[in-house]
Amino acid sequence: MHGMILAELQNYANTRHGPGAWTTLLQKTNLTGRVYLANLDYPDADAISLMMAASSMTGLPVSAVLEDFGQFIVPALMATYGHLLQPQWTALDVIENTEATVHSVV
Repeated sequence: MHGMILAELQNYANTRHGPGAWTTLLQKTNLTGRVYLANLDYPDADAISLMMAASSMTGLPVSAVLEDFGQFIVPALMATYGHLLQPQWTALDVIENTEATVHSVV
């Protein structure tokens, strides 16, 4: 998992659920003390554990947490990678071209 996603997950937790929410998630997942840097890669298992803990903590299904997080992270992704997208692309075009454009830079 790309560190930017996990760093934004920290921002999401604290923004949506209050200061300390991230620390609580790390404790619930036995990842206490873990720091995620935007320019590094981390085990996918970390993200899965954190999402499941967020679901448990909020009482929302994982799918609802993922959808809310997806909406939350779009502005950060656009600020960082928006210059790689073509103005005429639809959402499906972005998905179709992510590997060739965004992932090649990441």
